[in-house]
Amino acid sequence: MPLLGMVVATPGFAEAAETSESTLKSLFKSLPLSLVHPMVMDGMLLTTFYVFYLGFRARTLRTTSDKELKLKIARSKPGERHYQLASILLAVMTVTTFEGMANTYTRTGKLFPGPHLYIGLSTVALMSVMASLAPAMRQGSTTARNVHFALAFAVTGGFLWQLQSGFEIVLKLLGWK
Repeated sequence: MPLLGMVVATPGFAEAAETSESTLKSLFKSLPLSLVHPMVMDGMLLTTFYVFYLGFRARTLRTTSDKELKLKIARSKPGERHYQLASILLAVMTVTTFEGMANTYTRTGKLFPGPHLYIGLSTVALMSVMASLAPAMRQGSTTARNVHFALAFAVTGGFLWQLQSGFEIVLKLLGWK
């Protein structure tokens, strides 16, 4: 008998699995867990602004001819901090996007195809493309930097739009709309 068959045939396995599933559903249906996605995303929006700022500072460091300004900016290592924080941002954004979808599906039994979902998924996809440009940017590719910047602008705009549509969803979750 294969191992999986032995596990499934174990007395009490089905009941334990059902209990685990109902516990998970109960957790996802709870208001506190339903608010994890919007709360984390609000933090991610603020982090996005800071990462954008760090990227701008790194660009200033690369392009300025003012030696004193260069020295001042270089001390804070904006490029390195931009890269590190953007990596964390991408990871948290990806996980939280899927957590939001899992929460919605568990609570309602379906996803709601619409602008909020599409922009959210697009934002994660664009951030992944931005990350993929990092090696070319480190090698000095101006094209990669310009595409990265344009995508960063689009992601930030999408994020801002998500704030409004997400607020409507939170109002529904709280029963205020």
